[in-house]
Amino acid sequence: MNAPIWSDLETSAFETLVGRCATVALRKSDSRIAALLALMALSHARLDADVHDNHLEAELCVHPAPPGHGPAAELLDHITCVVSDVARCARGETRLDISARLDDWGYAFLMVDLLGDGAREAELTAMAESVGAAPRRSRRCATSIRRNGPAGRRSARPGDRTTAATRLWL
Repeated sequence: MNAPIWSDLETSAFETLVGRCATVALRKSDSRIAALLALMALSHARLDADVHDNHLEAELCVHPAPPGHGPAAELLDHITCVVSDVARCARGETRLDISARLDDWGYAFLMVDLLGDGAREAELTAMAESVGAAPRRSRRCATSIRRNGPAGRRSARPGDRTTAATRLWL
């Protein structure tokens, strides 16, 4: 998907969800739907992360950029932790745990509420498959850590820094 602005990604995600389960349209302003839209929209955004010497946190750049608050910002904070952890040590301890985020956002309760609103099981299954595709795209992303500068060594000379760059295509 090619979207010039974040709202285009969210609109497309909403249309996808409504296409799978029309009952979603009744809950357009539900914060749980907003969280699903953020997850689906981020899976189509381009995310670049750079980690520089003497910095503990990764610097993220997302295009198109989401708002600085809300579910997308929460996901980006989590991704920053994961990328920072991987960049600091060879085997990062922090996992990209989208399932936990879905639990925190009340995804299971949303499904129950949609069922109560008249959604059919087949519609909920189709919706769940769409939502489930977003984390799969995230995990399937091509991740590489590159070192710029002299290969295999760190330099302490002024102006000469080693950068670990991780590119994630979400």
